[in-house]
Amino acid sequence: MLFRSNEGFGLFAGTAVNDTSSVTAAAAAWDGMHPGANTLDTAAIVKMTRTLAIIPITLVLALLGLNHCLPDGLAVPGVGYCNLGPLAPVVWLAILVALAESARTADGMDGTVCGCAFIAMLGLMTAMTLLGWFPLGVLPAALAGALMAFLLWNFYPAKLRPGAVGCQFLAGALGCVPLSVGWPGLTLPLALPYWLEGGMVALQIIVWKASGGRRQLFGTAPLHRWLEKRGFDPVNIFYIFGVLAMLGLALTLQAARAS
Repeated sequence: MLFRSNEGFGLFAGTAVNDTSSVTAAAAAWDGMHPGANTLDTAAIVKMTRTLAIIPITLVLALLGLNHCLPDGLAVPGVGYCNLGPLAPVVWLAILVALAESARTADGMDGTVCGCAFIAMLGLMTAMTLLGWFPLGVLPAALAGALMAFLLWNFYPAKLRPGAVGCQFLAGALGCVPLSVGWPGLTLPLALPYWLEGGMVALQIIVWKASGGRRQLFGTAPLHRWLEKRGFDPVNIFYIFGVLAMLGLALTLQAARAS
């Protein structure tokens, strides 16, 4: 539906394409195929709006931190509550950025990201209820319903890809909801498949850099590429990631019950 008008494609390019240069290239290519469309103007405005929105979001998070509205520690299973003091906002920011980047590494496997997010949202909804935050559980419940419908309609072979921005939105919801109720530690088990994806890439880069480009820890990374090289097709990879997501869900509910 977005591609039936020039304004629709400009909105799509500015919203769904990740970096500014790619937004410009996509919109310019559309303008080249449709003279006089001026899609580049629309796409650039939408992209810059997205970028500038970082400023008020950062200010709001800073004000919340200064007014002690954000948790100052992290509950670690088997260890207890670890107070991070003034470093807490930095740790939350690092976790959210790492989670978004881990979801982004699943390039071309957006269905797997959505499938894991569906299971994680079910777990998040249940955890919010167990922790006494039932009203906030409505958001993950709504996202789970939307993802279930999307996956049933869009099952392999995919007809529509949410792209890097869609994947990062799901990761952001998975990180921000537990943080908003003072339980950021729930993000760690809930996002288990994403951490495995991003963790493999991070370890690969560290080993590569440390050895001066002479050694690789894995044959390839991230995890879904590693599985592809071993002959797994996209549907089986989807199921494997689903099992990992279920394991993360079980760990999350265990942590919520232990509270």
